[in-house]
Amino acid sequence: MRFMAHLTFIPEPIIPSLIPAEQARVAELAAAGAIQALFLAANNSAGWLVMVGESQQTVEHALNSLPLHPYMHVTLTELSPYDPLASTKTST
Repeated sequence: MRFMAHLTFIPEPIIPSLIPAEQARVAELAAAGAIQALFLAANNSAGWLVMVGESQQTVEHALNSLPLHPYMHVTLTELSPYDPLASTKTST
């Protein structure tokens, strides 16, 4: 199953000191295939992750393992594939 995780961060003074550990854990999850893409807002106030797991609980468990998890609000949305060019393709 594929999910979009929308993260908003709660500003706390401890966050900068947790960034290296957060980056390391994100790299581990990406190497394991749990994170397929990550985007951050230019001002670092929010993030979006495309995540893959056997279930929503699996994805939530991965998110809970992030060092910054206590300082973020997370909204998970299950995704379904969509080909935006499918309606423009013609069969021959």
